Amino acid sequence: MMRILWLLLASLLLVVGPVSCSKSEKKAKPEDPLKVDPGERARGLQACKSYVERACRCAKDPKKPGFKKICDQAETHTTSLQMMLDTIVSDQVDNRERLRLIKSARKTIETCFSATAQMDPRNCPVKAP
Repeated sequence: MMRILWLLLASLLLVVGPVSCSKSEKKAKPEDPLKVDPGERARGLQACKSYVERACRCAKDPKKPGFKKICDQAETHTTSLQMMLDTIVSDQVDNRERLRLIKSARKTIETCFSATAQMDPRNCPVKAP
């Protein structure tokens, strides 16, 4: 009796299993670890440029002398990110170096996002007054 129940259950799973998955569903393509998605590249550059814009705008205020250093650091992040992203697509770089550059670029992008988020809006507003 138990054996018949198991056979029925197995046959039911064989019939219902393939039906539950839609044929229109596409399998997710594995990301190529040696490439940076153009959207990720654009968002990263924009995040760093926004960080520079905000920090350097606040650095112009004579009442906020501490922002000069932040502005300089922000500009360095943007410049280094641009260089890394340009080098990643170069044919002159081997795969091992490319992976290292991608990891560094993503870390720089993360730094731009987190540094912007950590800026106190009371001390340095998001938009110019």
